[in-house]
Amino acid sequence: MALIIFLVIALTMFSVHGQEKSRALEAASVARTKFISDLGKLKKTDWEWQEYISNADNYNIGISENKGNYVVVFSPREKGIRGGVYEYWIRRSDLKVVRFRGYE
Repeated sequence: MALIIFLVIALTMFSVHGQEKSRALEAASVARTKFISDLGKLKKTDWEWQEYISNADNYNIGISENKGNYVVVFSPREKGIRGGVYEYWIRRSDLKVVRFRGYE
């Protein structure tokens, strides 16, 4: 169910056509898989938001593109959380993660 919601959100967040739209969604899926893996590696703490930030469904997703990459950004939906943004650059040619940036 979460994947269906993810795909619907992804379709509405950017404007590309035909095959490009499909490719962008594939890139978003690659980024989400990596994102979920990265969340699983978070160090466990007693911070009150720990459980919230460890769940990929609690993040907004944005997709943009440039000449050679798709850029997929995950940011916490809860406005009270500062930072916690994950940015993945996915190469258009082979859909590999080529860059990651996390913001605190």
